[in-house]
Amino acid sequence: YVDWYYEAEGDEDITEYWGALGRIAMEYKGENPNLDLNIPNEMNAFQIEELIKKKNDPSYEINKEVMME
Repeated sequence: YVDWYYEAEGDEDITEYWGALGRIAMEYKGENPNLDLNIPNEMNAFQIEELIKKKNDPSYEINKEVMME
């Protein structure tokens, strides 16, 4: 993993992936303005898992209770 991360393409892939999760989080926050969401790298593992599920399946409904933690 470390070697892959430091390769130019690996770094770009990670940046792209985090960007996609960030866009999902911001879209979700826009739909739920009362939620106090952080950026993905400040979320807990369960919140990030919800974003990953949504990225993998756009029809997935994010668990609001998890995002409120």
